[in-house]
Amino acid sequence: MKRFNQMGIRQKFQLLLGVTFFIVALFLFLYFPLKQKVEMTDTQLEKAKVVAQMVAKSSEAGLVFDEASSVNTLLEGFKQIRDVDFAIVLKKDGKKFAAYNESKYSPFVSKVSELISSNTASYNDDGIILSLTPILSNGEKEGTVLIGLNTDDVNSALASSRISAFIVSLIIFLGGSIVLRYFFTKIVYKPIKKLTSIADQLALGDAEVKIESAGNDEIGMLEKSFKSIVESIRDQSNVAEFISNGELANTAKVKSDKDILSKSMNKVIETLRSLIAQVGSLTKSAAEGRSSERGDELKYSGGYKEIIQGINATLDAMLAPIKEGVIALEKISVGDLTVRITSDYKGDHQIIKNSINSVAQSLTDTITQVTESVQATASASNQISSSSEEMAAGAQEQSSQTSEVASAVEQM
Repeated sequence: MKRFNQMGIRQKFQLLLGVTFFIVALFLFLYFPLKQKVEMTDTQLEKAKVVAQMVAKSSEAGLVFDEASSVNTLLEGFKQIRDVDFAIVLKKDGKKFAAYNESKYSPFVSKVSELISSNTASYNDDGIILSLTPILSNGEKEGTVLIGLNTDDVNSALASSRISAFIVSLIIFLGGSIVLRYFFTKIVYKPIKKLTSIADQLALGDAEVKIESAGNDEIGMLEKSFKSIVESIRDQSNVAEFISNGELANTAKVKSDKDILSKSMNKVIETLRSLIAQVGSLTKSAAEGRSSERGDELKYSGGYKEIIQGINATLDAMLAPIKEGVIALEKISVGDLTVRITSDYKGDHQIIKNSINSVAQSLTDTITQVTESVQATASASNQISSSSEEMAAGAQEQSSQTSEVASAVEQM
């Protein structure tokens, strides 16, 4: 059975066809010859019965008057009939009264006694047909006529019939096999082979196959079903190609409530459209300075949800150093130059952190230098003021001395 299942459909058909025609041929070979044999045997039995009845009528007087010679003369006429092996006229007590070809009768003596005892009128086997008819006189049984016919004609006809049946069976077997194989190959095998080739192409992803269906039988219906499958796959392939190119305007045709693939593809398109809308909204918000806008993660699931979560996390990561930098700059703007960004960032965010901290440090250093310069200038001003006071005191003292000299000169 395992080997049968591994066979191709044509091999299975040929095997089943061969077995079927073999059974038919065997039936013809056995049934009709046997039927003919039965019919011919019945004919021979009827012939033997008629002949026995004729002999019984003809030999009645000879048996009653004990004229065996006349009966023997009657029986000698069977020499002209080749299928009569022997003819015997028996007395009432079963003893022979007259006989034709008695030597062939001898093997059947006991059998004939059994037939007479059981009141059986006929017997036949493959070699002989026996018919017994009573000889009556005034309603009384005076003896029995036994006719033995050979079955040579029956056996010869049977052999000939078997040969004919064999030839007919062989012709039916070979002719039927050839004709049915031709029609099977044309109607069943070639279309199925073609559909198998198409299925192989589909398995390799080739949806550009063509199927032509011309019949309305089961094979034609199968071809139409395959055609619908190919059209569905082609439609889904086109939609998938559109999706791969970012074209989301087209959708797959949903064939039924069971068309999970088309429904799923349309759901993918709807989800991608929603994702694009979400990303567009976030982009627009970022361009307009609304940096607090985030994508709605609850609208998605699986990998799509991870995409929105990733975008939101990216926005959070991008805005975190900016927010902290804004806070630091606000404090710097009101004179708090001690503020620094202490959070740990990476990449360009670290550059922003370092730049703001550098600005704060530069401002601190500059103001420190300015303060030191102001303090130095104030100290120099104090020194100049003290020198001026000393010069003023000296000038006053000179003026006093000059007055004294002037007074002395005046007195002189």
